[in-house]
Amino acid sequence: LEEEGFSVRIFNLALEQILDPSLSIEAFLKSLEAKVYAIDLHWFTHAIGALEVAKLCKKYHPSSFTILGGFTATYYDLEIIQSYPFVDVIARGESESILLDLVRTICSNGKIGESDGVTYRIGDSLRRRPASLPPNLDRFKFTRLELMENWDKQLKCCARGYEENRKPSFWLTIARGCLNECIYCGGARSCYQLLTGRERPIVRQASQIAEDIAGLAERGVKIVKLNHDPEMFGRHFWSSLLDSVKSTGADVSMYWESSRLPSKDFVKEATKTFVDLGVAISPESTSQDVRMLAGRSFTNEQMFRTIAFVEKSKVMTDIYFLVGLPGETANSANNIVKFTKKVCENKHTLV
Repeated sequence: LEEEGFSVRIFNLALEQILDPSLSIEAFLKSLEAKVYAIDLHWFTHAIGALEVAKLCKKYHPSSFTILGGFTATYYDLEIIQSYPFVDVIARGESESILLDLVRTICSNGKIGESDGVTYRIGDSLRRRPASLPPNLDRFKFTRLELMENWDKQLKCCARGYEENRKPSFWLTIARGCLNECIYCGGARSCYQLLTGRERPIVRQASQIAEDIAGLAERGVKIVKLNHDPEMFGRHFWSSLLDSVKSTGADVSMYWESSRLPSKDFVKEATKTFVDLGVAISPESTSQDVRMLAGRSFTNEQMFRTIAFVEKSKVMTDIYFLVGLPGETANSANNIVKFTKKVCENKHTLV
């Protein structure tokens, strides 16, 4: 949008309120002047907040357009458009190109029905236009930090909010889609195809990812977090990525979420590339049977061996569990506490 000549400002409303506790979100939204208000509704837990923001934008700027996008907005597009008159249009799926075309149309003639990939209303009827996917991700820039207000503070945000002493970190897009079919994930292979039409993952060029990492390091980012497990796309990809990052000389750490268990080869090479490493491993359940049902095909013994190896390699490890998966029992759920104690004590047996 910015490159096409539109004036763009990005706000993290929660961060703005943390930085100024006296800030009224309603007054803040009232003070903004824009033709279009684009609001992300990706995680379903944000539905109430996203809809309330859209409602306030329409209240104070009735002649402007409110757009929602993200996976939750995509899946519930018809319900949202039907139930909430203050939402004008849903930009579905991977919506960068859709949003650009939509804003062009809005600013020229206001006929949103001429844009692809949108859901909207005409009178009492609901309309849904088909969408096409961009053939690659290389045209998009994922590190334009300066477009976000207080971007330097945004780098110090996490699930707990803004933390002044936190090392600056940034989640970097390296791919879209997934090869896996984890039953609880809205971004699993079949889910992603349903929501976006993309049948298989699409991966960015290793050289461009490396350029992004180097650029982020120059701007003070200390930890680059990858939005995909590099191993998911094979040795050739991750080897090329590590080589490309090495060639930049970027002084930065890396964090990633392993789609299964990180391999020794990848960890060994990655430790030669980055200052520090951190990896998330998600057994999801202490029960191997439940884990297999959920799509995590590794045993406790394999996991403990991997944890021992990455600890020996001085890699920080986060371990995540879910409660309530199919096949879960009260006993296996309660066993998480004992299980994690064993992990922390580095005892490779499960009681």
